[in-house]
Amino acid sequence: MGLVEWLIWWNAFKNHADLKNLLWSKAGHTIDEDLDLTTHKAVNVVDPVADQDAVTKKYTDDNFAGKTTSATTIYVPSDYATIQAAIDVLPNFITHDYIIGVDSSYSAHEGLDFSGHLFLADLTIKGMDTDDNNLYDDGVADAGGANNELIDATKSWTVDFFNGGKVFIYDGTGEGQIRDVLDTTATTLTVAVNWNINPNATSKYVIVMSELDGNAAVSYLLAPGQSYQRVYFKGLYIHGFTTRILKANLYNRFDIQYCLLIDDNSNTIWLENGSYMTFTYSYAETTGVTLIYATLTGIAYFAHAYLKGATNAGYAKYFAQILKAATVTISGVWLGDTDDTKTGGYAV
Repeated sequence: MGLVEWLIWWNAFKNHADLKNLLWSKAGHTIDEDLDLTTHKAVNVVDPVADQDAVTKKYTDDNFAGKTTSATTIYVPSDYATIQAAIDVLPNFITHDYIIGVDSSYSAHEGLDFSGHLFLADLTIKGMDTDDNNLYDDGVADAGGANNELIDATKSWTVDFFNGGKVFIYDGTGEGQIRDVLDTTATTLTVAVNWNINPNATSKYVIVMSELDGNAAVSYLLAPGQSYQRVYFKGLYIHGFTTRILKANLYNRFDIQYCLLIDDNSNTIWLENGSYMTFTYSYAETTGVTLIYATLTGIAYFAHAYLKGATNAGYAKYFAQILKAATVTISGVWLGDTDDTKTGGYAV
């Protein structure tokens, strides 16, 4: 009699404890046919160990409830030549998170347009290589380095990893200074030009490697056209020479983190029509008319950052133009003038 026949026979006498024990007390039974439990349940299943072990409802609820699948990653320029090309291949309805990893070898003159995509999840555009190493880092420096060094004993950087990047100090001693990185050891960055004020144990810094150059006919980052979409920019050096290097419009949201923004014209950060932007652990500077322009219920939050206004004294009063119905919160931020050692700057 095969095992299936035993199961049928046992089911007819399932209240007989001796028959149950006879069948199930022995280990190693193998079923070589489909097993249909009809309305019955498999109970007392142990947690899985091997790849093909079964799981219970409780195990699934405990380990996966409320969790989303991992993000899909697209690499620039290895998968697509430009960031815009990577954006264009995204589905119209984005239902799970996407990452566009921008390598340090990337170089293109482009503005970004997200129109045509409805984001029901997050899009992150960040400095990252094809091995999924972040091409940015942040920390707090140590005191005692040479005039051309930044030391952080908590790090274990790969030798030469950040060579060719930029490091900026956004808070603490020496805030507002930007330097090119010449050499990287496990705990020390050597910069191309000596610090005006050497960093110490109060100096908070960010290193960036990947560059987004906005010098194009469409020179700003245009927010998506649909409502309440969220785009993160992380670990990027973003610069341009025309107006609006970052523009958020129509209830969109930008989160700028660990970024360096340098603009040579006006309205570097532009917010309008219910748009929302956060700007943290970053540095923004304009040499033009206005660094921050907010109107028509634009909302912005700046914290843990360094903001530097126009170099022309005649433009100083336009550091920020915040019009009626706009809300801009600046908290724990250094506001600098033309001197990268913070002469005349102040914290709010």
